[in-house]
Amino acid sequence: MKIFYTSVLIISLIISGLSTFAQCPDCVPDETCIPEVAFPAICPEILPVATAGEYYETVITFYMPAELEDPESGFIVTLNQILVSGITGIPFGLSYELSGDDNIYYPSQGEQFGCATICGTPILPGEYSVNVNVVASVTVFGISQTLPQSFGIDLLVLPGEGGTNSFIYDNQAACDELSVQFEALINGSPNPTAWDWDFGNGNTSDQQIPPVQVYDEPGEYIATCTTIITEYFLQSVNVTSFWDNWSGDIEEATAFFFSPDPYFTLTDASNSPVYASSVIDDVTSASWNNLNIPLGNPPYTISFWDEDLISETDFLGSYEMPFSPGAFSFNANGTMGILTIEAIAGDPIYDEQIFTVFPDPITSFIVDEASDIITFDNPDLDTFLWFFNNDTINNANGPSLEMNNPGVYYCEVTNIYGCSGISEPYILCPEISILYNPFEETLSVSPGYETYTWFYNGLPLENEDENIISSYGLGNYAVTITTNYGCEVESSVYSITVGINEIDPFENLVVFPNPSSGLFQLRNLTSAPTWQVYDLAGRLITQSDISLRNEIDLRHLSSGVYVLNLQLNNFRKSLPLIIER
Repeated sequence: MKIFYTSVLIISLIISGLSTFAQCPDCVPDETCIPEVAFPAICPEILPVATAGEYYETVITFYMPAELEDPESGFIVTLNQILVSGITGIPFGLSYELSGDDNIYYPSQGEQFGCATICGTPILPGEYSVNVNVVASVTVFGISQTLPQSFGIDLLVLPGEGGTNSFIYDNQAACDELSVQFEALINGSPNPTAWDWDFGNGNTSDQQIPPVQVYDEPGEYIATCTTIITEYFLQSVNVTSFWDNWSGDIEEATAFFFSPDPYFTLTDASNSPVYASSVIDDVTSASWNNLNIPLGNPPYTISFWDEDLISETDFLGSYEMPFSPGAFSFNANGTMGILTIEAIAGDPIYDEQIFTVFPDPITSFIVDEASDIITFDNPDLDTFLWFFNNDTINNANGPSLEMNNPGVYYCEVTNIYGCSGISEPYILCPEISILYNPFEETLSVSPGYETYTWFYNGLPLENEDENIISSYGLGNYAVTITTNYGCEVESSVYSITVGINEIDPFENLVVFPNPSSGLFQLRNLTSAPTWQVYDLAGRLITQSDISLRNEIDLRHLSSGVYVLNLQLNNFRKSLPLIIER
């Protein structure tokens, strides 16, 4: 199924910013791009595959020979000038940069190679046909001509993960329902990090990887993520007393006149020094305030020292600081006091993205049962593919279809958003008509159905399950058929009655010869009737049940006029027979 991302493109363009349309780097042509026959060519024939949302860069080379042979006429053509008028069909988000001044090349002057760099970040996946459009100025037999040409080259853009500066997602648009997995990219750990998600579908979350979000109604949804990193800062260190490890140095010859010169250092988790405080001279307590030292790689160790200019600096104790805000009393090997750590939230980092759910097509249709025509009356539908009994119907790609044969019809439709759907099947059942053959005395319907059930005078006929049966005589006949595609159809009643729905067997009867010497032939009879011959006084002269030869032999009678009576089923006919000798 395909999807058109109109609004998504706009948002993606904004997010991509200047980098999407940044000038591509200069290119170097591939001078191995020379076909076996001197003729303009582009290399490569298929561009390297790109991925949506990822930076892409490639170089295409133009080969432009100074002379070539026209394949149709065989004339020698001189290429004086080639103007690359543009490159079209490149995916949204990509741009190109051509070599050459003003995009013009002069093959006849030795400039037989040119190139272009295509670069940027494609937004939408798909198969693209990139066209390099040129205008060639050529000379044939001293006559200059200007010829426009276009060279096609294919580019495949694969789907890729999308994202903003602060979060990524695995899907951006879909038909009918969209499922998206989000993940926040920014994590200030070990500093506390807060994520405030609003997915635009009524759901929120505070997790870095929130649960999969489902958008189950058509429309546009704006998902936002606000990320806040809270940093810890060492703000003050107040020492109330120092470990006496500072005394005894030459600088402190008399304790009554000298005190330590304290300072402190901070080391992080990798034991690297990250801060050294100022030195406070000759004090027995000390305070360092408004330090604002960020604590980003805990745990931190604070160490206290007595600076001595002549002897070695004295170690006055160390303390591993907690990684949380508050005022903490410490005892560092006898150096005691209070330090404060403050939590300060950083500036919010905000990003948003639009996610689109396109509606599935409405696949309902209208059926004109009088004309057996199916019609989709929906202007949002764009393409139609009709099926009959699961096979596509040739040249059936419009919104209406005339059903010419019984069976199952349905249509795969695509709407203007590129979403596809399949309609409910429509079953066109056959019309059943009983045919009666009076000569063979059979009744039949079309063959090929799943089952046949025959009825005579309203009662089912046992063992009659074919499409043809023999007549059971005068009466009412009907048949019910079923098909393998779900139809059950009952025929109209067919009645065999006297003089109705039967053909008169004597309609085309001819007696020949008449007059005759006494031997008469009955022609145009489909079945053999019984017959009787009477004289004009009404006396029965002779008779026969069935005449296998359709002949009447009266040669034993004298000349005169006689009456022939014929009977076949319920039909009778009388006609004169004349004997002459």
